[in-house]
Amino acid sequence: MEADLKQQEKFALNAATHYENCKKDSEDYRQQLFDAKRHAESVAIITEDLAKEFLDIGSMETKVEADQQELDRCLSEINTLKCLWLPTLRNLVVRINETFSCNFQEMAVAGEVSLDEHETDFDKYGILIKVKFRLVSGLC
Repeated sequence: MEADLKQQEKFALNAATHYENCKKDSEDYRQQLFDAKRHAESVAIITEDLAKEFLDIGSMETKVEADQQELDRCLSEINTLKCLWLPTLRNLVVRINETFSCNFQEMAVAGEVSLDEHETDFDKYGILIKVKFRLVSGLC
């Protein structure tokens, strides 16, 4: 019986110590929370509108993902359409280059026509015409 009493006293002492440690940890966490909140408020005054914006971040992420999917779809469509007309344009420029080069060779000069491509920046596409008038200079 005395052993049981000592064991219960030891258990009670351990429980009291554990309780005191939990109280201390709880106070430490409250202080950390208070410090974090004070720091957050010093960075920006948390208003009702700001809190609402923070809550809206999830819906904004969803919108960004949907916009990214739409962008990917549009880029895929652009590439599909580009594959339809670009080979024809390249062939046409090659034929023009052959004729242009032959005509310039008859005048004892060199000439070249090429397509200036810029991926999907179609406003920058163009035709480059290069001519060489002297043997020592390059096509320019």
